Amino acid sequence: MEHLLTRLASILSIHPSPTYLATHLQSLPNNNENALLASLRYRLINSDFTQSLLPQANTTFPSDLHTNQRYLSPAPGATLPGPIAVQIVDIVDLGSSNMEQLESLEMAGRGEAKKGREVIRVLPVEEEVGTQAPEGARAAVNLGTMKATIGPHKVLMEDASGRRAWGFEIERIPGLGIGGKMKLGAKLVLKNVPVMRELVILQPSNTTVLGGGVRDWDKAWIETRKAQLEASLGIGKKEEGRAR
Repeated sequence: MEHLLTRLASILSIHPSPTYLATHLQSLPNNNENALLASLRYRLINSDFTQSLLPQANTTFPSDLHTNQRYLSPAPGATLPGPIAVQIVDIVDLGSSNMEQLESLEMAGRGEAKKGREVIRVLPVEEEVGTQAPEGARAAVNLGTMKATIGPHKVLMEDASGRRAWGFEIERIPGLGIGGKMKLGAKLVLKNVPVMRELVILQPSNTTVLGGGVRDWDKAWIETRKAQLEASLGIGKKEEGRAR
């Protein structure tokens, strides 16, 4: 098990809980180490990091991130070397109108995406090593055309200890966005990230998108965010007025 822990730390910069690892190893074939690591990677990036990782073994956000003047400065005065493995618990697209965001979320909720002007049906895109995906799902993966928001984005990130911090995308990070392939609970690894006004500054050079997500979070977040956007657009009030 120590060897696997070392490999996972080297490949993903994360340190799983030995208990979590032992539990999942019982259900996985171990005749091929690369296949085993791929399966463990899949399960880890689709888990809740506060449950699957060992906080004391992983680099986390500083406990004084929201109180220390170094991190509150309006100019980048501090850098978090990391690597810090985090999961996204909220995301805001600052580059799209509320109506555009709502349309994107409604399409995601229906399992749809745009390919040019055409609307296509998108099936689940990730599969665990050794499992067989439906033919339609495999085709959808290969298209690579699922539309994601361009941003910039503001993301609320949570580390293995449960500490949270907002991050701001100052340069487009491939794989980060609302809709598209990203799910809520998607995993990132941060290295040498500047901090200013409690905001972690994100860009491709310091942020690696591992992917994954937590299915229950994704569904609940979409419904909550849709309700927030509808309220901001007055959609619920208009429908209520027509009903009267």
